[in-house]
Amino acid sequence: MREGYKNLLTYSGVRIAGERFLGFTVVFGLVFALTIAYTMMVFMGLDINMALLIFLGISSTFELGIYMMLWLRVQSRTTFVENILPDALQIMSMNIRAGLTTERALILTARPEFGILERELKRAGKEILAGKDLKEAMGGISKRIKSRQLETTLKLIVDGIKSGGELASLLEQTASDIRNTAMMEKEVKANVLMYVIFIFFAVGLGAPLIFGISTHLVEVLSEQMGHFEGIDLPSYEDIKTRGVMPFGSFSGIQGITSVSIDPEFLVQFALMSMMTTSFFGGLIIGIIKDGEEKHGMKYIPILMVLSVVIFFVTRVIAATVFAL
Repeated sequence: MREGYKNLLTYSGVRIAGERFLGFTVVFGLVFALTIAYTMMVFMGLDINMALLIFLGISSTFELGIYMMLWLRVQSRTTFVENILPDALQIMSMNIRAGLTTERALILTARPEFGILERELKRAGKEILAGKDLKEAMGGISKRIKSRQLETTLKLIVDGIKSGGELASLLEQTASDIRNTAMMEKEVKANVLMYVIFIFFAVGLGAPLIFGISTHLVEVLSEQMGHFEGIDLPSYEDIKTRGVMPFGSFSGIQGITSVSIDPEFLVQFALMSMMTTSFFGGLIIGIIKDGEEKHGMKYIPILMVLSVVIFFVTRVIAATVFAL
């Protein structure tokens, strides 16, 4: 776990020791969750079991949130670098064709608009000028930026230099291939966009609407059925003996007033169901859109907030309409 956080911090550009960062987040998350749970237990009268569940839920959510923030930062850096990589390779190719050495071409390729790639290119060029091995200097870039595309490109450059090939043509062809691959990925994402939109609306709009209307109807029915309490309705046997069947059949009428429905439980069930659906819906969107579940984690909070808001708004609108 420490090694994973260390790599994550390196890829995200956060200059903090992995053990120190992990220790702080774990201790702070536990203390924060314990404070909230203890406060709710003292001032809201919660029992120890419910307080323990709240403590575990808050601490787990806090740790997961920190991890996802770092992971999303890493993905953002990766996407940025992969988008500008073809331009950087094209500039480097032009510098080499102009007669510059590889290390000088690397340094002059670094432009301010390249962001984190600018710093890494300058660092690699200076290390090569200082006598560091080419493969080690170029490999250091991929150790600080998590991108399989960048790692493959750097390995290709190192192999091209060592084999004595025409590096300028190799860089131009690599840049062209990266652009073509990016265009194909955009076409694939455009083709699956309809599925993403369908899942998003089904989870964030359809389910809350159905739950909102249904839970309100149950509350109305429960309230109406409560009016039958204390009313002495004739049994099915009495009606059959008298030979009067005004409504065709009264079988089961004795159980009408004994039905007990807890609307609060249904609301809690609806909320839990929407939270679960939003969680898995976000993961499915990530799989369809980007091919990996983690990419859908950023949609989960949006779906959860949207579904809860629409759920309560629907209940308010339904209550207003049925009251007219």
